Amino acid sequence: VDIEANFNAMAANRMNVEAFHEADIRFHRAVLVASHNLVIQQLSDAVSALQRAIFDFTFETGAAHMDRTVRQHLDLFDAIRCKNPGAAEEASRRMVTHTASRAVAMLDEAEASV
Repeated sequence: VDIEANFNAMAANRMNVEAFHEADIRFHRAVLVASHNLVIQQLSDAVSALQRAIFDFTFETGAAHMDRTVRQHLDLFDAIRCKNPGAAEEASRRMVTHTASRAVAMLDEAEASV
C-alpha cells in the first residue's frame, strides 16, 4: 500500500520537484520496509540520506527524464506487486545504474569546469 501510494504521488507530482522527490524517498523507504529483511530495513535512513545528498546532482526535470523515472519506478512497483523478485532486482539495478551514470557525468562536468 505504501509503495503504491508513494508511486502515485510521484506520478502526480511530476511538475512539483520537491513533492516528487519526497514521494520518491518515501517510495524507496517503503520498498526497503517491504523486504522484511531487518538489515535492509536498517539501511533505509542511510538510503534516504543518500537520495537527499545526490538529488541535486542527478535529478533532471525534462519531460523525457520524468517519464523515464516514473517508468523505472513503475517497473519496480509492478515487479513487487507481481511477486517477481528477479524482475524487481533487475528494475532496481537499472535505477541504480542510471542514477550512478548521471552522478558520474555531473562530476565529470564539474571537474572539467575547474
